[in-house]
Amino acid sequence: MNRLTLIITMLATSASFAQSPSFTFKNDGTTEHMVYSAEKMSAAQLYTKTIAWINETYKNPNEVTKAKTENEMIRISGFMEDAFVRQLPTSTAGYDCTYALVIEFQDGKYRTKFDVNDLSVDGGKVYFKLGDVIGNVKDQNGNGFDGSAESFNESVSILLNNLYVYITKPKQSW
Repeated sequence: MNRLTLIITMLATSASFAQSPSFTFKNDGTTEHMVYSAEKMSAAQLYTKTIAWINETYKNPNEVTKAKTENEMIRISGFMEDAFVRQLPTSTAGYDCTYALVIEFQDGKYRTKFDVNDLSVDGGKVYFKLGDVIGNVKDQNGNGFDGSAESFNESVSILLNNLYVYITKPKQSW
């Protein structure tokens, strides 16, 4: 996702952040389930809206949808370009990630679980763990990950908040 799109998305959805839970990685790079309220919506409605969001959000929705149980659960395997940035002495590097997102539905609410599968830079493997990024652990050259955890949390928050807004806000008519 390019930076301009990211900034526009952040501004457009910032008002909704107060209503949806705030995403954060734990120190070891794992995450907790997040529960979102969607009052007056059945599990079937939440499932249907999520399928529509996947179809609009992902370039190849059938390829990213790895499992689904109607009205109960959807599992997505996605790719996030420039999920976080890292400032190095002579440059800035954007790191990509592949992830699994599980969304489970009940009447009036749904919950998500976001897990990072793999990190890469310029298509190549990285030699650090997500916990190193979150904990700002310095690499063998003495370079840390200042601001990277916040950048990554923000990227995931935007993705999850976009789903929340899509599900809970009425579609605007043109």
